[in-house]
Amino acid sequence: MENNRQDTEFDPKKFLASLWRVTSRLAVRPTNFFTNLSREKKYWPSAIHILITAVIASTIVFLISLPPGLASFKEEWAVELASFQIPGWLPPILTGLAIILTPIMLVANVGVIHLGVLIFSGAHNKGFNLTWKAVVYVTGFLAIPYALLSLLGFVGIILTLGLVVWNILLLVIGLKILHNIDWWRAALAVIVSNAVAMGLAIAVLSAMIPLIILGGMALVPASSGGFVMDSPDG
Repeated sequence: MENNRQDTEFDPKKFLASLWRVTSRLAVRPTNFFTNLSREKKYWPSAIHILITAVIASTIVFLISLPPGLASFKEEWAVELASFQIPGWLPPILTGLAIILTPIMLVANVGVIHLGVLIFSGAHNKGFNLTWKAVVYVTGFLAIPYALLSLLGFVGIILTLGLVVWNILLLVIGLKILHNIDWWRAALAVIVSNAVAMGLAIAVLSAMIPLIILGGMALVPASSGGFVMDSPDG
């Protein structure tokens, strides 16, 4: 049975075929995907899968939004931004932070959901690695649809709400099958943990907003075109 289960695990050695298998089964046969998913404690196949889908999603958004972005920059913001100069060290720092924080946020998300599994399933849970597989495969699978919908404006926002529901349903299916728990336990684990995480995120952002505003007020454009801190003497 274990050999059969491994056929839905992502296999980098069979890149295209494996990527298609994961995507197609999660799209139309999620129950089959999770039923046949390996229960072995391997984190790297799903991690590589989400890395690949994230790169694909980012590339699609970049290529599609690049021409409109350049046009908008030239036509609307060129004059306003001409007096400012982004420090050369800022983009590398932001890129580095994104590279560091993204996996940290992913692990934290899995941890919060697994905490929900522990609370609502008790001794029935089968381990952190299975929660990891459910969350990471679903997140990687939906990365490209989320990216495409982000380009559709208001229509994309409406459709994204449906995608969020699909996201939750896939997680519930995955947790239910992988941990062999009741549907309502899996649903509570997903919904409650995400609600708590969202509340914490809102609290953190609310605390950061005043600091961001104060920091922005302290910056004034210098005559040389760069940012300088406004001195107390004015």
